[in-house]
Amino acid sequence: MPLEAKILSMKQRRLLSGALTWIAALGAAACSSSHDSRRDAAVDVVYTAVDHNADTMYPEAGPPGPLGTPLPAGGEGQWTWVDFPDTRCRDGSSTGLAINPSTASPNVMVFLDQGGACFNADTCAFNLSAFGADSFVPQVQGIFNRDDPDNPVRTWSFVFIPYCSGDVHAGNRSDGFVDGGGGQQFLGYSNLDAFLSRIVPTFAGARQVLFAGSSAGGFGVLLNSDHVARWFAPIPVTVLSDSGPPMPNSVAAPCLEQTWHDLWGFDRGAMLDCGLDCPSASDYMIDFVLHFGWRYPSYRGGLISSAQDATISVFLGFGENGCAGGTLAPADYQAGLLAFRGQVQVQGTPFGTYYIPSTQHIWLMSDSGFATSVNGVALKQWLADLLGGTVSHVGP
Repeated sequence: MPLEAKILSMKQRRLLSGALTWIAALGAAACSSSHDSRRDAAVDVVYTAVDHNADTMYPEAGPPGPLGTPLPAGGEGQWTWVDFPDTRCRDGSSTGLAINPSTASPNVMVFLDQGGACFNADTCAFNLSAFGADSFVPQVQGIFNRDDPDNPVRTWSFVFIPYCSGDVHAGNRSDGFVDGGGGQQFLGYSNLDAFLSRIVPTFAGARQVLFAGSSAGGFGVLLNSDHVARWFAPIPVTVLSDSGPPMPNSVAAPCLEQTWHDLWGFDRGAMLDCGLDCPSASDYMIDFVLHFGWRYPSYRGGLISSAQDATISVFLGFGENGCAGGTLAPADYQAGLLAFRGQVQVQGTPFGTYYIPSTQHIWLMSDSGFATSVNGVALKQWLADLLGGTVSHVGP
């Protein structure tokens, strides 16, 4: 069956038929309803079913650029840095990636690094503007721990993509300018093209790809989900965001999303991928997740987040008071997470959530974080189920 026909038949079955049952925070049971707009009184959550055209036709997925030469093999289970002279950090220097191959499995995890963002003088000051071979620290903990018998990807090959573009790996603008920070090259999206042109032929025999990332990388994973899926097609891609939560406008202010869109050049990359499924330049975070589910209905995705992540709360706090800045209340953060969960559930999007009653930031990159368990469900088991095709929602 052609890809388009598969998309249409599965998408039609996923369109909203009416009922939703889910467990809200504080153990409150939400009621199911056939209304498009819903509110959970216990946490004051609002979420709305998106009216999506079941007749939407998506282009056949395939690499958006020419394939290059495979990456050097390196030592089994050892990290090797590879320079990419045609990539750019935000200061104009080039960067690269690190590869850790395994012959025990044909599958590969492509991981986007964390590290804040650059959209004003304050944020740029704490965001790396360059990343070369000397900056790379071999990753051996958490999801990279090959000695952990419960790690579902311990036998896979790993590719680590560093972060120095300041644009949550998703910008495509070489002429950016930040007041108090000067000229910037926000080219995370175009850098990915350079990386993927060589990653894809390296793992042409993969049966499955995990596209994961933490913090800025978690946001980048969701914004680049279609981008990466096109490069790897027809190999299925599972996307996993750690502490990069897509939020509704009630939490991620429209002025803040518009700032990111314009400054980082989303309209020259990620938004083009999303097309008509992302109609707003100031409210697109959840739309990207829905788009991925509509375009690739047999693929899976997931979000890991603290219920009240202190770091991302500061990040989103720049949008408070009309982008004058302020403090995002913990209850509002959790309500935003619940609104996102409700959105993917009401749409039938194959996207799971794992919410942890904590303020901690990032869970995948340390042994202690990856070992967490919520309501008797281990994070590693939740991920193993997701990779096996089972989507679930855990936590408040």
